[in-house]
Amino acid sequence: MDGVPSGVVPLPVARIAIDAYTLAFADFIIWLQEIAFMVRLPSFFLRSLPIVTAATPGAFRIFVITFAMFFIANEEVVAFSTQYTLAAFFVMISGIGFSTILVKAMAEEDSVNTFLSYSLSSFVVGGLVSFFILLTVSWFLIIPDFLSLFLLIASTSVYQVFRNYLVFKKDFYRLLINDILIGLFFVACVLSVYFLKGEVDGSSIFIILSISYLVSLCAVLIWRYCQACEPPSEDGIALISKDKTVSSLIVGLSNAASGGVSFILPSFYAALGGGEIAVVASIAALVFSSISAVPRGVINNGTADLSKMILAKYFDEQFVLRLRRKVRIIIAALFPSLTLCVIFYLYAFVEINNFLASFVFVVALGFYIATAQLGVVESVMINLCGYERQAFYFNVVVFLCVLVVFITSALFPAMKNASFIVYLLPMLLGGVNIFRMLWYRQLVTRYFATA
Repeated sequence: MDGVPSGVVPLPVARIAIDAYTLAFADFIIWLQEIAFMVRLPSFFLRSLPIVTAATPGAFRIFVITFAMFFIANEEVVAFSTQYTLAAFFVMISGIGFSTILVKAMAEEDSVNTFLSYSLSSFVVGGLVSFFILLTVSWFLIIPDFLSLFLLIASTSVYQVFRNYLVFKKDFYRLLINDILIGLFFVACVLSVYFLKGEVDGSSIFIILSISYLVSLCAVLIWRYCQACEPPSEDGIALISKDKTVSSLIVGLSNAASGGVSFILPSFYAALGGGEIAVVASIAALVFSSISAVPRGVINNGTADLSKMILAKYFDEQFVLRLRRKVRIIIAALFPSLTLCVIFYLYAFVEINNFLASFVFVVALGFYIATAQLGVVESVMINLCGYERQAFYFNVVVFLCVLVVFITSALFPAMKNASFIVYLLPMLLGGVNIFRMLWYRQLVTRYFATA
């Protein structure tokens, strides 16, 4: 075209293309609205949405690893799964903390711009912190897909903030649609790349997954806006204040320290207990992980009420006792039933030489995971009450103690004969979980006593 430099799209053509994409996206949003209007979901399913949506992130991570195995080369499998697990760890730092403090901020200012400000802070500040820590880790571990992995960490962090925003709004239906859209877009893009290029590597999967998170987030956010669920806000969008940023990072590091124990334990079990205990531990941990989703779903349904109660410094004893009772009932029902399921599976399908030892280990591991969920109400309230530093110190001390035990067992060959530690450590950690729950409860009581 005359007068237009080579490779530059004329302005009218660009505007036509943008208008076409905007209309197509608007049609997609209208289609979602029509589906939501036509589909009459059973009331039981609607009541179960907080629990279902609490379980989807963990289930989706398992799906991504399983689905990726069909496309990436065999020599990339270990590197891919290691990097993907590492990304989940870093999201605790850059995403979980900001999403937790967002719930506290939403009780003060319930607007979409509050979410956008925390998302921006999570992406910029949390991303920078994760980048430098990841850069430090790369000196000790080989990270072949550094940039794509960092993009995944940043986008997943924003996704975590968006999840808590929808949780505060109790919009679990759109949260479920959001997670479904992520999966559909991810599968469609991976298959498209595979058919076009004939191969998909780990870096491409990380990039596609990052784009899937962001595209789904934008679609659901615009959907809420089109249905007038998101009224315009006069507040500006900016990085959150320094004290809120520090609190968010402390909560993230505290979760990372707590999660770090779970990262160390499998290697510890394999080192001291041998291959048989390692297999039993992996199976038991996979089954018992379902315990965490159900109590978390119960808490998610009451997150907004907890945050508003803490902001007003009015302790609704009946409400809190009702949440604790629900959590106790869930754990009391799931822990024995899942323990029996694991034992039956091991007896029927896995060749175990010492079945009694495996039984004791499964009970001990289940006790550790169950007690961790027993104090889920206190774990949420402690951060909302502003005691995130105390929680951080406690979790770091527990992490360092477990790390010392792990290093000691690796350095001293005599420790390999002390296999009883494999069974004792989960029980001790379960006791630590109970002590932490009671201590958090005292701190929460102190917070309301100062009202």
